[in-house]
Amino acid sequence: MDYFALFGLPPSFTLDESTLHKAYVALQQQFHPDRLVGKAEAERAKAIQLSMDATQGYEALKSPLTRAQHLLALQGVVVNSEGKDSVKADQPLLMEMMELREQLSNAMDAHALAHAVADIKAAMKDCHDKLSSAFEQCDYAQAAQLTIRMRYLGKALEEAYMLTHQRKATH
Repeated sequence: MDYFALFGLPPSFTLDESTLHKAYVALQQQFHPDRLVGKAEAERAKAIQLSMDATQGYEALKSPLTRAQHLLALQGVVVNSEGKDSVKADQPLLMEMMELREQLSNAMDAHALAHAVADIKAAMKDCHDKLSSAFEQCDYAQAAQLTIRMRYLGKALEEAYMLTHQRKATH
């Protein structure tokens, strides 16, 4: 399903979240099952499905990572799925992630860990900006690698936060 079409929005990585939210609320108001009490069963079933699709679409489009994945899927490119990827991480990306993991594991104090978190956040912003550009240029091969990178960076950030909390708990 094309969630952009469902919300009446042009497919774009750069998406105004308030516009998305307004489109979502409008769809929910139109198709919410409570508005169809007394209608035919088929009409209610269709409304329930559209309401569920709207919720699923809203969740997918409000996150930059899942929005990128959806845009790629619309082009027939599958990334970050469970074993069904049509594109795999390239070697430089895998090396970058190994170095990042090493930086995290070597961060022995709060200052080093804070530095690692700042590095990951900067890399995520850079990745987001490059992803926006790749989609604008319809460079789906580059967008796929950047989407994979964004996922890895997100996992690294989660790991860094977990390490931060663990270290705080032990001190």
